[in-house]
Amino acid sequence: MVVIHQPSYEVFSHFDRLVLLSKGRCVYADKIGKIPSFYEKIGRAMPENYLVPNDILDAAENLNTSTIGMSSEQPRKPLESSGKMLLEEVKSRKKPTFFLQFQTVLLR
Repeated sequence: MVVIHQPSYEVFSHFDRLVLLSKGRCVYADKIGKIPSFYEKIGRAMPENYLVPNDILDAAENLNTSTIGMSSEQPRKPLESSGKMLLEEVKSRKKPTFFLQFQTVLLR
């Protein structure tokens, strides 16, 4: 888990999941690949990929959480369910082979 404020697109593109908070409330907690459906839900045009990190922060800041169906009672539910889903996903992953681990170290 990484907490990062205003990531560049290069950094942002390496993440698998995003938990986006605004004014103490969770406005998005899902896979990065599902961001287009978030934009549809809030009625905002999705920008070019390299502009997504800044634009999604701006969208969250100006977002009325009732627009996406989150009441004051709900902010933790997406976080809790996302955490459970992530844990199950991590448990189901196969351990990378030694060769892949070695190759990754060499590339870094």
